[in-house]
Amino acid sequence: MIEAILWDNDGVLIDTEALFFRANRDALESIGIELSRDLYVDYALHRGMSCLDLAAERGATATEIDALRARRNRLYAAMLIDAPPP
Repeated sequence: MIEAILWDNDGVLIDTEALFFRANRDALESIGIELSRDLYVDYALHRGMSCLDLAAERGATATEIDALRARRNRLYAAMLIDAPPP
């Protein structure tokens, strides 16, 4: 029986927002899209959109976006493993 669910909005327990930005930036860079911090803040934090929507807006297919998301997720996971503890 589940007695509790822990939900962490980024920054409450640990702040990984900078790492997630870097993972998105690096993934998008691999297909020639430059993601600035300001653009990331606008898309992800103000609009609540995925930065991968930038690739879709430039004509990437759903399959390409899925591959990009997988790349981003691998980069992010590696960064989380290498990140120093808070």
